[in-house]
Amino acid sequence: GYTPLHLACQHGRLEAIKVLLRHGVDFRAKTHAGRTPLHGACYKGDVKVVEMLLKHGADTKAKNRVRTGGDTPLHHACVEGHVKVVEMLLKYGAD
Repeated sequence: GYTPLHLACQHGRLEAIKVLLRHGVDFRAKTHAGRTPLHGACYKGDVKVVEMLLKHGADTKAKNRVRTGGDTPLHHACVEGHVKVVEMLLKYGAD
């Protein structure tokens, strides 16, 4: 299921995200479908949330289980047309 961090990232709740990260929550946690908090933030196109997760070491290459081979956060940002997020992901090593 979705962790509190997944939900905070999907809804752009920066202050809640900061508190959760300060308390050491697992920012690499995956849902049953393999989605990380970074997947959700990239889908929504929230640049500030994406940047915060990346600065904490979120995995730009994490794959979910939606399709054969899986989608990365970069796939989500591209499909939704979030150019600034795409640029940031590439800067942090996404491919």
